[in-house]
Amino acid sequence: MDIAASSIWSAIWAAVWVFMAAKQHLTKVNQKKLVGLSKEEENVVYETQRGTKEWEKVVCHGRALIKKKELRELALDKKRSNELRLEGPCGLVLDWSRHQVTSETMRLLGDWAKARGLEEFLNDWSSGKIVNPSESRAALHQRLRAPAGETPSEVSAVRDIILRFAEDVRSGRYSTALNSRFESVIIVGIGGSRLGPEVAVRALQLNSDSSNLQIRFLSALDGFHDVVQGLNPHTTLVVISSKSFTTIETTANAARVRNWLATSGLDQDGIRRHTVACTAQINFQSDAYAAVFRFWDTVGGRYSVTGSPGLLPLALACGADAASRFLAGSRQMDLHLFNNEEQNLGEKRLPVVMALLAVYNARILGLRSGRCIVPYSSRLALLPAHLQQLEMESLGKPGGLDSTIQHILFGAPGTDAQHSFFQLLHQSPIPLPTDFIGCLRPPTDEIDDWVQWDIMLANLLAQPDALALGVTNSKLDFYFPGGRPSLTIMLPALDPTTLGALMTLYEHRTVILGYLLSINPFDQPGVELGKRLANTLSRYLSTGTFDEFPSPPQTSAPTLEDLSQSWTPATSWMLKRYNSIRPSMLRQTSQIPLHSTPATDSEK
Repeated sequence: MDIAASSIWSAIWAAVWVFMAAKQHLTKVNQKKLVGLSKEEENVVYETQRGTKEWEKVVCHGRALIKKKELRELALDKKRSNELRLEGPCGLVLDWSRHQVTSETMRLLGDWAKARGLEEFLNDWSSGKIVNPSESRAALHQRLRAPAGETPSEVSAVRDIILRFAEDVRSGRYSTALNSRFESVIIVGIGGSRLGPEVAVRALQLNSDSSNLQIRFLSALDGFHDVVQGLNPHTTLVVISSKSFTTIETTANAARVRNWLATSGLDQDGIRRHTVACTAQINFQSDAYAAVFRFWDTVGGRYSVTGSPGLLPLALACGADAASRFLAGSRQMDLHLFNNEEQNLGEKRLPVVMALLAVYNARILGLRSGRCIVPYSSRLALLPAHLQQLEMESLGKPGGLDSTIQHILFGAPGTDAQHSFFQLLHQSPIPLPTDFIGCLRPPTDEIDDWVQWDIMLANLLAQPDALALGVTNSKLDFYFPGGRPSLTIMLPALDPTTLGALMTLYEHRTVILGYLLSINPFDQPGVELGKRLANTLSRYLSTGTFDEFPSPPQTSAPTLEDLSQSWTPATSWMLKRYNSIRPSMLRQTSQIPLHSTPATDSEK
């Protein structure tokens, strides 16, 4: 063997050794994570070995199917198409016939999910057992939409109070400090306290029993002027929504809006009458608020659209009846998942089908880069942003069953998206699975709306076929490879009931996918370091001292607190540059409320 060949083989064996050592190290790390957990908690999130034999059957079947039939051939099979379509709660129809699967694939995936313990997990989750072991919590957002008598009395009591308050504001029974009607509402919140609620308000306000209330959302630290433009503080109600009331963006914006009310001439009693809060803080100081609407620490921010952060804005914008119908649609999707008597998990439960398809696409077809969401409704323009937080924050974590899967999600409403990133969907080297979401009815029954809806629906139906079938005619100037998986969700119409069901469908898909991949979908530890460092930098800004920057601690095991007290020379340079243009009065004292102890319970 010559020297070159010997070197190559040495490099290969070295790489193999490094890989095996790394694998062994990760196994030890994962085992250490289990220390201190009960057996019940361990099985809920961290178990990765269950279902190995069943997965081998999925792998063998999937590989054979890939060799035997291309997606374009499968998609043209009428019998198969009928088998891969399911009508769920509230008339939602899920069609996944443009995936490279058959009914046998779904049966095998369902067997794998059962062997993984999914049924037991769903029972544990719905019954209130701990399914968030890192924070030792249950996940009880599904109880927020259960009817009175099937949910704790305090949950239904808060819900009734919210709906009554919203109707009092809309009718004028609850009036301003000057005894006039409220004309506008500012919702101050971020993350789950803004994205889901704003999706619901924007989607439903057009067809609601309008009270002529303007609803605006304030989350960005530089968004104040845009939000208050044209509003009269004397006729504006402010809703401050924060799970912990320690999130810097929300507390800073809340202080800004309260100051806006004060400078308009309202006294402290007037400001109090114009301000309400939604929070999970039990010992919350409520003296400064006209009302405080509670939600619970067992409800994550990104899952709280049916709690007070989402229910109050929706009820104010669209009325108590619309908000109740939204809850009813969400509840129907809960019952579809938890009370379904079908034996095979991979065939009759919409959220499970969607989660299993995601696993199959990634682990069998190798489509690990992410996916795309395209709602064919401008009223659902913010849905991709909400789903980004829901899925990327829930699943974007290391470890689990397959750490190579990238839970990256992007999207935009069609047909606008067709003129931006659809080029990538059709011809990129790596296919991106896509969810198409549409409605059978236009926003109104005006003839012009129906005429334009014909065009909208034609585009919605054309794109999945184009992605699946492609064109292989070599005489064409362009080559459309096809074979790109997508699913279609069709709503009978966009109304409170169907929207509640749709948003809950994606909540459940996220949780189920997390369980199947051994990822805890209820925590978000990755955001903590950045928040802590931002708080440290804010304190340095208040002193104006930037000549020296702290170096990272010289230790093999720095703590999170150590790392949050140091930064790079590049950051130090930019801080000094920024400080040179700040108003001189701010170089000694900061007007931004700071928190030396960052929030341990984020808005996520």
